[in-house]
Amino acid sequence: MKKSLSLLASGAAIVVGGVALAAPASADASTTTKCSDWKLNADRYIQSCVDITGDQVHTYGFISSASSRDSAVGITGRIDPFGASLGRGESSVQLNADTVLVDGSTTTVAAGTKVHSTIYLPNTPGTGTLVGPDGATYVDPDVPPGPAGPTGPGGVPKPTVTEQVTVWAYTAG
Repeated sequence: MKKSLSLLASGAAIVVGGVALAAPASADASTTTKCSDWKLNADRYIQSCVDITGDQVHTYGFISSASSRDSAVGITGRIDPFGASLGRGESSVQLNADTVLVDGSTTTVAAGTKVHSTIYLPNTPGTGTLVGPDGATYVDPDVPPGPAGPTGPGGVPKPTVTEQVTVWAYTAG
């Protein structure tokens, strides 16, 4: 899925609701970039990415829509399996039939460390991250639960999974 990133190509940076929207640092020969597949939810696509340069980890993601609308979006990252947080933030972005970069954080971690980055749509029911053709899912524990689902035993609404997609990577070492 290719979309115009004119805002990003210009090098502009804006802050919306405390989350910076900016182009990721330009990749050089020593930077490894890993991104999840694009994931569709209604009329929005989301993708999670991580850049690794030596022991520096930069988390970010993209949200895209063919329509114009406001959309809540969040990003979180963590050293796996349940180590230190790499940062978390939520914001509202205006999609104008385009793709918007949602910048996460840049953190130094030890060489050989496994990390993950998750982009999510707050209060939007979803499936978690699709892991493989068997349909297994991964639900990032740092992502808040989705809205209440159908009523379960005792009349208590069941929480749902928030729409999200995760990417994993290892730092050099």
